[in-house]
Amino acid sequence: MAQTISIAESDGVATLRDAVKGALPGTVISVGAGTFPLDTPLVVPSGTTLEGAGKEKTVFTHDFDGPAIVVRHAQNVLLADFAVSTRARGIVHRTLPEDLPAAGATPEDVRNEWGLIFIDSGQAVDLKRISLTGQGEDEAIRALVARGSTRISITEAEIQAFGGSGIAFGGSGITLFGTDEATVASCTVANCANGIVLAVMQDGGRSSRAVLKGNRCHDNTQAGIVLLSSESEAVRDNECWGNGLSGIILQRDSEAPDQPSRAVVERNRCHDNTQAGINLLSSESEAVRDNECWGNGNSGIILTRDDEAPDQPSRAVVERNRCHDNTETGIGLFSSESEAVRDNECWGNGASGILLQRDPNAPDQPSRAVVERNHCFRNRVSFAVEICSEARATGNIVFENEEAATYIGLDGRGLNPLDWDLIDAPENEDQTWARLRGKLSSGPLATRLETARCEGDGLTNVPDPQRPGDPAAAGRRKRSVGRAAAAGFRHDA
Repeated sequence: MAQTISIAESDGVATLRDAVKGALPGTVISVGAGTFPLDTPLVVPSGTTLEGAGKEKTVFTHDFDGPAIVVRHAQNVLLADFAVSTRARGIVHRTLPEDLPAAGATPEDVRNEWGLIFIDSGQAVDLKRISLTGQGEDEAIRALVARGSTRISITEAEIQAFGGSGIAFGGSGITLFGTDEATVASCTVANCANGIVLAVMQDGGRSSRAVLKGNRCHDNTQAGIVLLSSESEAVRDNECWGNGLSGIILQRDSEAPDQPSRAVVERNRCHDNTQAGINLLSSESEAVRDNECWGNGNSGIILTRDDEAPDQPSRAVVERNRCHDNTETGIGLFSSESEAVRDNECWGNGASGILLQRDPNAPDQPSRAVVERNHCFRNRVSFAVEICSEARATGNIVFENEEAATYIGLDGRGLNPLDWDLIDAPENEDQTWARLRGKLSSGPLATRLETARCEGDGLTNVPDPQRPGDPAAAGRRKRSVGRAAAAGFRHDA
């Protein structure tokens, strides 16, 4: 029979521990306002609700090498409305908290697959409105971990100051190891090693699968969101900024180098990250779409090859994204593939609006893409296809770029664009149009031309029926610039 047990601060931790240990399915343990110092883990059984009076009012403190709260081989558990603050130091590297530490083990040898809150082989576990605060130093403890679990829901969590080093190691905010049918939504993760990580279990190679939506991941030393040989049907409506690597990364886990990450990545805002806004490394997406990436130290969106699998390209449809004011390129493919790079807007980038070229890790592998109906303006170079032998470009509009040229290198790796033959290159007054002309008889060609077609390798550029000089196009440009300016006010969000 369901019952509610109320615990006040004056009752003490021993009373709380006895209530949790003896809870039957359906029991609600309601913990009042106050501070509750833990010296061993609270192990929550099946069918139990552990709820506080609010994450600002009910605080569990933690100062030992092990989890604060554990849900293990349990189901139908709810954890809600409390905070956990840790002062623990000297965390020993080991896969599970009960494992004996290996002498001299480092994060590269053994990664911790447990955290301050640890869900191990759980089913139907919900976590709502929980706050977790760490040391903000280079400790190995993670904040919240689900391992080998299913139907896990984490919503409105606030996590900060869990240090650590390395993309798959150290103090990540939320980490799922071998966990599927999960949802992470409306959480804020800041000043951790990584914000949210989906990864493979170290033993068994089981990957993770989760929907990630509406999260805010910022000022983490590594990345905002990372998928390591894992999957998501939706990485959606997240904002990732100020991270030490990229905002969102899909790559391969060293535990499963033959398995790419796969995800639909849509409607995210990735800005002011040290590297790229969105980065796919030997991974796949049926759609990278409707994202806005700006102010990143490298490029807006990158498809490239993972050091774990340099023989495997990234593959993605890249559509309707807005990539602007990045230090390098708006959208870049490096020895990678796309059946459609289309309907994107790329402006104000320090290099090209759109760039296709070879990855240094795979110099013999060109990028391959259909590039269509993109608007590239006010970049240093409008649109560049360098050392690429398989591409088709149609209906793109380019204007007001520092270099109005479209540089095309066909099977010309290692050649400087200045060495390419520029033939018949008249310019109109506003340098609005750049189209391709050439022939594939004696090696690479680059052109900056008003009208042309390249036969033989399928690379063409067909004029869009709407010239950018027309009033409708001018209106589009004005609205685009306005949205870019407004976006700048979110940098301190």
